[in-house]
Amino acid sequence: MSKKQQLSKQSQRPAKPIQPKKNKNAIEQRGVIVENCGNTNFRIQLDINPDMIVNGTISGKMRMHYIKVNVGDSVIVEMSPYDLTHCRITKRLN
Repeated sequence: MSKKQQLSKQSQRPAKPIQPKKNKNAIEQRGVIVENCGNTNFRIQLDINPDMIVNGTISGKMRMHYIKVNVGDSVIVEMSPYDLTHCRITKRLN
């Protein structure tokens, strides 16, 4: 097979959609923003345990698309199983 034939075969393949990478070990929780600490840092009260308040920051996609988060908004956060005091805000629900 010549190089031209190989290139034409490659261009006929359908392109796969790019999937965002998700951390397999991440724990997703719902919460409510209690306090704005500045510099895109927030204190979040989790719905599953109202006594637990964690520190969270906005994810890169939310920063890139200028999604604003205010006190009182419901959010979905991702937490590492190794450190349950910090989280990443991945989605705003309100």
